[in-house]
Order: sequence, then structure tokens, then C-alpha cells
Amino acid sequence: MYLLTGAQINEDRASKAGTEDQKESKKGKIPVIEIFGPTIQGEGGVIGVQTYFARLGGCDYRCSMCDSLHAVLPALVHKNGAWMDQNELADLLIAEMDKTRTQWLTLSGGNPAMHDLTILVQRLQTAGIRIAVETQGTLWQDWLIDCEYVTVSPKGPGMGETFDPKAFEEHFSRYNYNAVEFSVKFVIMQAADLEFAKNIIEKWNLFNFCQVYLSLGNPIPPGKDLEQVTTSQVRETVLNAYAITVDEILQDPFFRDARILPQFHVLLWGNKQGV
Repeated sequence: MYLLTGAQINEDRASKAGTEDQKESKKGKIPVIEIFGPTIQGEGGVIGVQTYFARLGGCDYRCSMCDSLHAVLPALVHKNGAWMDQNELADLLIAEMDKTRTQWLTLSGGNPAMHDLTILVQRLQTAGIRIAVETQGTLWQDWLIDCEYVTVSPKGPGMGETFDPKAFEEHFSRYNYNAVEFSVKFVIMQAADLEFAKNIIEKWNLFNFCQVYLSLGNPIPPGKDLEQVTTSQVRETVLNAYAITVDEILQDPFFRDARILPQFHVLLWGNKQGV
């Protein structure tokens, strides 16, 4: 499996430029934290699909149970990111994905909707790459309607953030108006998240407009686990929590049309980065 971190990208660019002290303006550029693949999508509407991931830095949320803090916290984004313009990133992705003929790219973060990716999306689609996006539905970008699949994941109380109904309404209405294929994914960390999901599903009648996923969150996300916690222990913890959560959800007929999923990538690889 291929993993290219922002630091490695910077080293490669500096080497080609003939200096280790290369500095350039970040204005109009995107912080690229890591690119990896081919792997499988571990959750949501395209689960199991072979894909590359491009994790972009920056987020308007600070979730207490975030599993990607290296792409969220400004100091870590500055440390870990390679700042690239859209054409540079498109060139890199197209070249790498062509090696394995992988058809899907997932744009993740952080929140990729923090950035103008219009040119990147156009370049990738011209190259025959299909684009999936993961966003919490707080910031709108017009390029989202040009992607093949968007997963909107409003954050409930278990993630330690505040839901913005106006922002969600804007996303929900725009996707339906433009006939974009999308789904809504609720991360379930505790019982309160199920009540949160139920309230939103009812208010916007989601079952009539899109597929709804109830996705078990990682109880031991990267950065929260102790050094002695092994991959096997993470897997066991997640699988046990998934069994308990499924049993609880099945007792409520309201969720009969929801799909209940674990994070398959955590079950496969634990908290390993770049998979």
C-alpha cells in the first residue's frame, strides 16, 4: 500500500528544486497531509470500494473523538502539510493513481470543503477519476455537486461538537436540487448519538431522500490510545462495541431503513496511518 505524507512531498519538491530551504507562499494553496492507496473505503455509501485517499488539512470543527487530528489542529497541519496548488495536486494524484488503475479518489480531512477544489475536481474527472467526498456538512462549496458521491456526516454529542442546522439544511437542499448522489452518516459513540440521529432524520425526513448510515465510531481513536494498546486490542474493542450498538439499534423500529456499519478499516488495520 502506498503512503505519501506531506513531509515526503516537501522533501521531494525541495530535492527537485536543488535546495532544502525552498520556501514559497501558501496563498491560494492547499495543505496536503497525506495521500495513500490503493485501499478500501471503510465506511459510508461506497464502503468496500477500492480507492485512493487524499487527506487535506484544515477543519472548522474540533471533535473530541477525532481520528484525524494531524489534519485538523493548525500546528499539526503546518507541520505535516505540503502546500500545493490545485494543478500540482492533480498532477500528483493522476500520476500515482494511473500506476494501479484505481478509479476512485476519496477527498477527506479535516473538512475538504474548507478549500476551493474546483480545478482539482475538473482535472481529476477529465482523467476518468471518480470522486467521493467526506464532509460534516458545515461549509458549502459549489464543486461538491460535480463529485460522484458525497457523504455528509453531522456530528452528534458523542463527538463533542455542536450541530449547525442551517448549514445542514443548505447542504441537504442543494444535493437534492442538483440530483447529486449522497448519503448522511451519523457517527455513533454513545446512546445520545442515536437520539441525535433520530431527531435529524425526522426533521428532514431523510429516509425518503437518501440512504442513512449509522456508523460506529472508534472508541480508541489515534491520539487517544495508550502506547500499550495493540492493533488486536483496538479490533476487539471496536467489534465488541459494534455488537452492543447493533443490538441496541435493532430494538428501535424507527431505524429499520438505516444501515448499521462498523469502520471496516479499523477492524482490518486498527489505528495504523495511511490505510
